Amino acid sequence: MSKFTPTVFNGHRSSFVDAFDSMFDRIIQTNFPTFSQEFGVDLFAKGAYPKVNITDYNDKVTITAEVAGLTKEDVDIDYKDGVLTISGNKVAEAPLEDGGVIVHRELKKSSFKRSWNVNEDVLECTKAKATFNNGVLELSIPKKEPRVEVSHKIEIL
Repeated sequence: MSKFTPTVFNGHRSSFVDAFDSMFDRIIQTNFPTFSQEFGVDLFAKGAYPKVNITDYNDKVTITAEVAGLTKEDVDIDYKDGVLTISGNKVAEAPLEDGGVIVHRELKKSSFKRSWNVNEDVLECTKAKATFNNGVLELSIPKKEPRVEVSHKIEIL
């Protein structure tokens, strides 16, 4: 064992945590199959990656997501039936050369998907614009003009 391998896990931390995560996800998905649909977000999607900031402005809402290691071609943004989804796919890394063994893994090397229910009375997702720079995705969604309620006095005859 390498001097850098955490001894408490005997070099097998990833396999233990991955197995536990999978078991927990199966229990939740089996007992609460509509949870993610009802609440609009999959809380059990492997730690909700990518992490995002959602900022509300007077005229728009922005979603900023850090997706380091991807290009804009690796990322998709879809809007359908009131649900906004950001997804992407990272290509698996090549095997390590010279017999190297990863002893601690934090870098995510798999596909991801984050979804949010959108209030279609407030946001115009079909007019959203996105930019991608240095691994940061910025999505700007304009707000609709507030509807002015017009009231009419109805005369009683």
